Parts: sequence; C-alpha cells; structure tokens
Amino acid sequence: MSWIIIGTIIFVVAFTFSFIVGFIFICRPVQAYYMQYNRAWKEANRFKCAYSTGLTETGTSLNSITDFWITLLPLLFIRKLHMHRKQKWALAILFSCGFL
Repeated sequence: MSWIIIGTIIFVVAFTFSFIVGFIFICRPVQAYYMQYNRAWKEANRFKCAYSTGLTETGTSLNSITDFWITLLPLLFIRKLHMHRKQKWALAILFSCGFL
C-alpha cells in the first residue's frame, strides 16, 4: 500500500509543477499574464498569450480528481487497523465527511 501513497505524492507534485510552469510561461513576456488587464500597459507593450482556458479546465479537473482520491485514500487503510468493527465504521464515516 505504500506504493499507492508514493505514487500519489509523485503524481500531485508533478502535475502541480507542470501547471505552475505552464501558467508562468503562458504569456510572452511573462508579466503580460497579469499586466494585460492594465489598459496603459497593454497599449504601451507588445505581448502574446496562449489560450489558457484549456489549461485552466485541465488543472481544475485534475485538482478535483486528486482531492477526491486523497480524501478516499485513508478509507483504504481502515480495514487493516486493529480495531473493533464499530470503531472502523465510525472512523470511515468520519473520513467520509471530507467528501462534503
């Protein structure tokens, strides 16, 4: 089961890093990503930005999936605990509150 946790950590770190880099370099020059909404800066500078909606939607979807998975992950380990069945069910219900 530890490979599941390590794999989850690697996946979350890799996709987070890739989206950070993607959003940093989506515009040329880099500061245009935020400065494009400043009318004076926009008129005085030339810049080019890529289509960011696809990147935003992909990041949002992957973030929701990983949030769901990380909330579900402790439930996989409850059955191996040395506890009474009622305590395991109570713990599972408690962890399930994360889905709300």
